[in-house]
Amino acid sequence: MSNSSYRADIDGLRAIAVLLVLFFHCGFAFLPGGFVGVDVFFVISGFLITSLLLDEVKSRGTISFAKFYERRLRRLAPALLTTVALTLLAGSFILAPTDLTNVAESVVYSLSGISNIYFYYGDDYWSSDQIRPLLHTWSLSVEEQFYLVWPALVVFIFGRLGLTNLSFILIAIILASFFANIFFPINDVALYYLTHFRLFEMGGGGLLAIYFKSKKAIRLSSPAWSAVGLLLIGYSALTLNKDSVFPSYNAIAPTLGTILIIFSRSDALFNRVLSCQIFVWVGLRSYSLYLIHWPLIVYAQYIIADELEFYGKILVACTSILLAHLMFKYVEQPFRGAGRLLPTWSPAALATPAFAIAFLIIITSSTIMVGNGWSWRLGDQRLEMIANFQDNDKNAYDAFSGVEQGSSQCRGPVCTFPSKEKAKNFVLIGRSHARHFVNGLLNEGESFTFYHVDCNSFFGPYCDNGRFATTQYLDQRDKVLELVRGNFPLIIISEVLRYSNGKGIKEAATGKTIKFKTETEWLIFIENSLISLKKKFPHQKILLIGETPRRGRMMNSLNCITRPFMPEDCFSTPIEVHEKWLNINKKLSTMARRVGINFFNPHEYLCDDSSCKNFIGGQPIYADYHHYSDEGSKYMAEHLERHIKYLRSL
Repeated sequence: MSNSSYRADIDGLRAIAVLLVLFFHCGFAFLPGGFVGVDVFFVISGFLITSLLLDEVKSRGTISFAKFYERRLRRLAPALLTTVALTLLAGSFILAPTDLTNVAESVVYSLSGISNIYFYYGDDYWSSDQIRPLLHTWSLSVEEQFYLVWPALVVFIFGRLGLTNLSFILIAIILASFFANIFFPINDVALYYLTHFRLFEMGGGGLLAIYFKSKKAIRLSSPAWSAVGLLLIGYSALTLNKDSVFPSYNAIAPTLGTILIIFSRSDALFNRVLSCQIFVWVGLRSYSLYLIHWPLIVYAQYIIADELEFYGKILVACTSILLAHLMFKYVEQPFRGAGRLLPTWSPAALATPAFAIAFLIIITSSTIMVGNGWSWRLGDQRLEMIANFQDNDKNAYDAFSGVEQGSSQCRGPVCTFPSKEKAKNFVLIGRSHARHFVNGLLNEGESFTFYHVDCNSFFGPYCDNGRFATTQYLDQRDKVLELVRGNFPLIIISEVLRYSNGKGIKEAATGKTIKFKTETEWLIFIENSLISLKKKFPHQKILLIGETPRRGRMMNSLNCITRPFMPEDCFSTPIEVHEKWLNINKKLSTMARRVGINFFNPHEYLCDDSSCKNFIGGQPIYADYHHYSDEGSKYMAEHLERHIKYLRSL
């Protein structure tokens, strides 16, 4: 937009958008839907770009594509290249080779403008299995892809067919994009990442720009419209979460809310609030803040191998704002507009160093990818140590053999070992925390049945509040429990039984969510559920397996020893790290004893008074931060087998 048409309230709206994203990514629980800030950016982008294009076509009859992309290059490239280069440089000092390779690969796609497609074919947005400090560049790729097509479309249609026909065609694009969300979603990951599912948001901003350029446009000064807009955005940020289908129909509220705010006059009450100096200050730095905050969060969590605590979140948020200010002042501003750095360079001359720097970064990334993540950083002694056990770093719950129908993995709900007729010694029930015992129990020569149930095995009509809290999984679980009744002398249950972090449980039939305000409330629910379980199987012995010791969410044993600066606690972790899980197991043990259920506590075999071990016989116990490796499964099964034999003897 020209300086004469500059609207400070739109920069204020940018501030709202980037702060929503920042607080959400930092992990503040009060904004479970803060990711809608990206959708606010999409609408703003569609509005501003379309306004610029319409002004130029109206005044010149066409647009200079070279000048348009020069402006985009000045606006986007310097900060993006700086962020990517710093991310790669920092990663070379702190990341393990496998992680650095993944980052290098994402660098190539981020600078190529197709990182949304790259991440679509990888894990979903919410996955924490990989280190992805450039994950947030997916939204930049969506906008870049939009910029490739939209200018030519505006010139062709507006220049030849007029503003009215342009609006009709844009309405058709908006409807096609939105209905593709509803009727042709492919999957939730595609909805989130792929450009054609996001066009209705940018198109909504573009349609508003077209309306403003029409002769009959009316601007609203009533504060009600912008108030409703802010409420719609706020409602989405407070009520949506990672389990919500998105964008789809859930994106209507933030999209419409943003449109209503821009639609209101800049002198409307809430628009004047957005025009306040503090909001404008943040809004002007919103691009740099968006770029820099996510690598900071990812690397901070990587270093501590866990999610950030409250003060850590505050520190990272403040550091992000500081670095964003520095990048805005020393990277963004010098390259923007006439009178800045390189003001007389032609678009081609400006593009040459930008592409040269991007090419240099991509070449560096390629050497990382073909050079095994620059494993030379670890030194020969570390590489030799890693080679001795790298082949044994297997996830036991994903690698056991002996399953019926010749499968190498147990994906179905039922597995019998060694055969259906002989698998009667006991039944093992649960999800991955039951699965990772299977290989070890097979190594002990046991004959048993394993039932994989996704809805918690003894929560009655409830499941964990997540994607498995449906009647489909509840019915599957109930059928399993009926098959178990009276058919096995011993029932072994291994579940994740930690206090839910605000998500609570959900009644599968009604969708009603119950949240526990305190750990005490949660434990009362667990005890009542165990009492009901005992009543359901009065003549069968029940063994409940406690929580697995955990060293931190983002570090397994192999990852730990392959970091350039190897943490001191790779081979054993101070007992303080496990205090939360130790206390949970103590409470579960006392509770099980009261109910008349037997309890197996993994901490007794992995921890002493000072530490918990992460390796046994030179081999890693864990494949990730809470699942046993193949070797760990065998070690734990040796101890579990003693409990099983004792219970058989009673």
